[in-house]
Amino acid sequence: MAVERLDSQLKEETIAHFRLAQDSYADKRWHDPLLINTLSESIYQNLSSDSRVLEVGGGSGYILRTIAEATKAKCVINCELSADVYNSQVDSKIQLVKGTALGLPFTDKCFDFVLSVDLLHHLVGKSMRNSRRNQLAALAEMSRVASDNGLILIYETCYGSELSNFLVFYASLCASKLGIDVSWLYLQKQAIVCFLTRNQIVDMVNNQGILQCLGVFHRKNALKKPLARFMSTMLRANPGTAIVISRKAR
Repeated sequence: MAVERLDSQLKEETIAHFRLAQDSYADKRWHDPLLINTLSESIYQNLSSDSRVLEVGGGSGYILRTIAEATKAKCVINCELSADVYNSQVDSKIQLVKGTALGLPFTDKCFDFVLSVDLLHHLVGKSMRNSRRNQLAALAEMSRVASDNGLILIYETCYGSELSNFLVFYASLCASKLGIDVSWLYLQKQAIVCFLTRNQIVDMVNNQGILQCLGVFHRKNALKKPLARFMSTMLRANPGTAIVISRKAR
């Protein structure tokens, strides 16, 4: 499959976005009850102090710290494109490695648990089609580095329709280029995003051929901003959060 790598301009814009928004992202997801409960109920019993854990795009490492504290895992690695932005991890045990989700700098089958949290929608290309290819490539890379019987967890903000995904992608792309404020869409400055539906995430997992989907968890997200709520209703966007857990077959 021909995969578009993050071209240099979009890559720099992505890094610039996280540099500007690092404070708001610092602990945005690590305390989400849906994620914490899913880790506790579906993941921790499969891990031990000898387990090797990788988070792709783990920011400052808050989630990895939570996992390490719960499982006593000694090997916890954060692979981060914006490593210079997040060079100070919240726990000294976390090993920060600079790299891209589209070509993880690790050998095959070397992690017992691989996760990404709100990563896929940032892997944008110059079009929706190229963005989808990037997302598939990232999941293929996570599958590659997961060990046999290893677990993969995907946590993503998602929308209920591809029309919503299409409009938000091109709105965020144009807004980033023109410097337009789209905070009413709950988007950070310079953020270019390509969201998925819950079913698209599940299909991506199933299409890998070597992953068995173990569970799908979903929560509808309430919108407080009136304009965003109106647009969501008109487009049947139904924004939410999805977690998809899969196991790599032997």
